[in-house]
Amino acid sequence: MEFNVNGEHLIDSISEAARIAEGSHGETAGRLVMIEAHSGGLSVSSGSGDRSVVFELPLINGRDSGLNILVHGKLAADGRMLSEVIRKIPGRLSIKASTSHKISISSTDGQISATIAGFPLEQLPDFAYGEFPYIYKLETSDLAAGLKNTAACAANTSTRPILEGINLAFDEDGLTFTATDSSRLAMWKAAGSAGFSKSFTLPARNAAELLKLIGKSPSGEAAIYISDSQAAFTTSTFRFCSSLLIGRFPSSENLMPEGCKTELVINRKQLLQGVERSMIFAGVRRNSLVSIFAKDENTIIMSSPKSEMGMIEEVQELRSISGETGASAVINGSYLADALKGTDSEYIIIRLYGTMKPILISSSAEANYFQLISPVRTASGMFLENRQMQKQY
Repeated sequence: MEFNVNGEHLIDSISEAARIAEGSHGETAGRLVMIEAHSGGLSVSSGSGDRSVVFELPLINGRDSGLNILVHGKLAADGRMLSEVIRKIPGRLSIKASTSHKISISSTDGQISATIAGFPLEQLPDFAYGEFPYIYKLETSDLAAGLKNTAACAANTSTRPILEGINLAFDEDGLTFTATDSSRLAMWKAAGSAGFSKSFTLPARNAAELLKLIGKSPSGEAAIYISDSQAAFTTSTFRFCSSLLIGRFPSSENLMPEGCKTELVINRKQLLQGVERSMIFAGVRRNSLVSIFAKDENTIIMSSPKSEMGMIEEVQELRSISGETGASAVINGSYLADALKGTDSEYIIIRLYGTMKPILISSSAEANYFQLISPVRTASGMFLENRQMQKQY
């Protein structure tokens, strides 16, 4: 196998492939990357136990990348070592692989050359793709938004492993992304009928890798290929395949609360800044909580818990309020911050449904996004009493 190419066009693909292959393993065997030179160009691929990736450098782009395929074939190498050697040799490179598993890399002007060890192709993990009977196409930006706006709500660890992922459900209304850790739930919808009814749960750790890949090429069209055990995500530059979590993801159809008592509309950035200020004293776990009190038709009062370290409270103006004033809720500040960061809308809607009922956070501009957060029961005296707040303000 032999080809010439401008080195900078390969570095990112090899580095990303090595990182995805490595996973939680640090040994060389967990960083192996395969490069294949074929009639269409170059393919850089790797895989671990439950995911794989393929980057394509088409020959049609050869003018920009300096790509010239001389001999078709494949090589396997330690991705970290390979990318580091290529990074250190400037300009156009000649890369050759021999049957003795030696890989030579040299500048085409002959001034610099290096040799690194290759590996038998058999050492690469076997990640069979199989058949994908379902396909759904969407904008790459929508795929990124769905993953980004729900990922924070997936459980880190759980007695129910199915909650450690993001559920993608396809039907005639489009694609719905859902994640929950039982204390909160996020949902984001992409329009466009699927033409079929199907769902799967993508491991959150693999969703994070997919988001990193999309971040390097966020525009254009993406496609999702689905089978019973795997899902493949493709864009113009890569193909990422992941195994799926086994189990039934909890239904969210009946989770929407009814009987809203108070609806608040408030500036999102202003509220987020207030939440972050209220968490200044979050060194103690309970102090990550935030109290929101609808004081009157124009303002809310936000406060952190009272503690030996201190506390903070502030008044924020509302854009509007519907329903009862005097309503209040105590909520995990980190959860609320994540919900506010999930949209770029100028205003956010907070719906309160009564004592210990979920709080609904949604965007005033985006009907396809919302989060449900469970309120927290607190001991008497942890926050300023509402009556005290009213007297003070």
